[in-house]
Amino acid sequence: MLRIETRLIRRSLAGDEADCGDAGLVRISGAYCLLALVDALGHGPEAADVANHAIRFMESHDTLAPCEMLTGMHEALKGTRGAVASVCRLDLETGALAYAGIGNIAAKIFGPRYLSFVNMEGVIGYSMRRSKQFTAELTAGHVLALCSDGVRSGFDPAELNDILRDSADFIAAQIMSRFGKTDDDASCLVARPLP
Repeated sequence: MLRIETRLIRRSLAGDEADCGDAGLVRISGAYCLLALVDALGHGPEAADVANHAIRFMESHDTLAPCEMLTGMHEALKGTRGAVASVCRLDLETGALAYAGIGNIAAKIFGPRYLSFVNMEGVIGYSMRRSKQFTAELTAGHVLALCSDGVRSGFDPAELNDILRDSADFIAAQIMSRFGKTDDDASCLVARPLP
């Protein structure tokens, strides 16, 4: 069975983490691990409330496939300012990763094989296109990173080659330090299979 280590780092534009409009979730249940990152529109306490509402929805529906999760979250967030999100469901027995995303949260796999997932356009809770599910394999030597738009996404993947064998904690901190923006809430969720 695959063992993974994870790390979520969030930074609020306002300075108080409780007011961060970005939120993440890591939940291991049986042979599966749910990994998700949410970025509510805007900043401050109201954005934080929307992001936390999305996380609570995912916690109570953690067996849904990524596309179903996004559809359910869309219904749950109607009437709010909305959010964007990326959702992964990792099979810890096989390393199979199912992924779906709406909006501008980057999802990438680094390591021997680089992969950048494609998200559908839209705002969850407001106007959302039907999501598409993608699959990949996550094995030892690979690193999965989900980053909100508060982290510059257009960097060369080779810029991380020197740290991919470090801990998830160190990798997430380096991504935030190297590529985090100062004009937005920012977050990074890293998952790293252990050898």
